[in-house]
Amino acid sequence: MLQLEEIAARMRQGKLELPLDDQSRVLKEERDELKKRLSMKDHEIAQHIDRKVDEVLQKQGKTKDLEVKLEAIQKDNEILKSSLEAYRSAYANLAQ
Repeated sequence: MLQLEEIAARMRQGKLELPLDDQSRVLKEERDELKKRLSMKDHEIAQHIDRKVDEVLQKQGKTKDLEVKLEAIQKDNEILKSSLEAYRSAYANLAQ
């Protein structure tokens, strides 16, 4: 009888919420706990993704730096090859 009065009072307020029985309470608590755990997992996943994105960006930055260094070394190598060829040519002319 008390439950019917509660239902009627809620309906008068414009809310149709049935009172929870014991099983409904247990299920609601389980649902709330699962929502909490899901939220925590979502947060963990977001942090993991942020960490991995940062790592990838750092590696890309290092790769760019290495590419710039490689270009500089290749230019130096070409200059050294030209110098070596000039020295060989000059040495060959002196040896004749």
